[in-house]
Amino acid sequence: MKEEKKKSKSEREEEAERQEFVLDYTREHTIGYLQRKMPYTYSIFRRVLHEVKLRMPPDFKPETVLDYGAGLGSGLWAAKHVFAEKVTRIAAVEPNTAMRKLGKYITEDLNEKSGSNILWVDSLSMIPGIGGAKGKFDMVLLGFVLQEVPTAKQREILMEALWSRVKEGGVLVLLEPGSPKGYRFVMSFRDWIIKKDRTEATLVAPCPHHKACPMAANPERWCHFSQLTQKLPGAVFPKLPKEPELANEKFSYIVAKKGPGPAVSDPAAASYTWPRIILPVIKKHRHSIIDLCGTQGALERRIIARSHGLEGGYKKVKKVRWGDLWYFEKRIPHKFRKETKFGRRLW
Repeated sequence: MKEEKKKSKSEREEEAERQEFVLDYTREHTIGYLQRKMPYTYSIFRRVLHEVKLRMPPDFKPETVLDYGAGLGSGLWAAKHVFAEKVTRIAAVEPNTAMRKLGKYITEDLNEKSGSNILWVDSLSMIPGIGGAKGKFDMVLLGFVLQEVPTAKQREILMEALWSRVKEGGVLVLLEPGSPKGYRFVMSFRDWIIKKDRTEATLVAPCPHHKACPMAANPERWCHFSQLTQKLPGAVFPKLPKEPELANEKFSYIVAKKGPGPAVSDPAAASYTWPRIILPVIKKHRHSIIDLCGTQGALERRIIARSHGLEGGYKKVKKVRWGDLWYFEKRIPHKFRKETKFGRRLW
């Protein structure tokens, strides 16, 4: 008991993390993952990479991709489908033998049809070109891995190693489950990024600012998003009698660019000043309620009513979804703009 009291809080947390159960995938686990998890992981990767494609400049055409903790290759498939023929060299790092063998097998089709050169290895050090241009990549993917790394120190070493593998102007995409724990891992990487100078690293998504996360201080809130995916039909894979047809997967993510962000004066970079919708849109009969994370690093709730008109986004708010950007300026409805019916404008 005395030794326990002498240990600091961080040491006790790290010791608890080491004792957590980490699944060592066998062949049976791998097949189960292929049936029950891989399609939804792919959908999340594809959505986030599509966001990267829209947010980055038009000249961002990644030719090389590194997927660390590749599993069965969900990130590789998503990268090829989003960026098409532009991706020509892929490195997949997967330490588990069973996952690596099955992942290599199911990506052979992708390798042959697209002409990509996919290298499957069990360690980051096995990728040729360490320290040179060949060892760097336009895009580095890290999906659902950090929770399997036992200590905070090891996670920091891993992030530094992967960041050193990103080319200048390239991006690192980090994905974690949309749970408080997954959010904590994402925020630790975010804090590591925003401490750097803006000429060294820039946040691309989902954050519209480089200030402290407004949800970090509230233990009951965390930044996460939702991805709906159609499940496999019952004829392909049996389902329970009342099992829903759609899978609702929650995830947290962060995308960081190595290098400076776009200039404020650049019209093409206007989206970097738009707030992000951080919760599901509440849609009523004649108005909708949206929760936003703004560029000033604060949360805001807006009511978009019919009186806001087209300029205020009344019709658009019916179509946006959780995680989208909101590009309409804050607007006061017409009936609140004048002191009297024919009085002067107040806004």
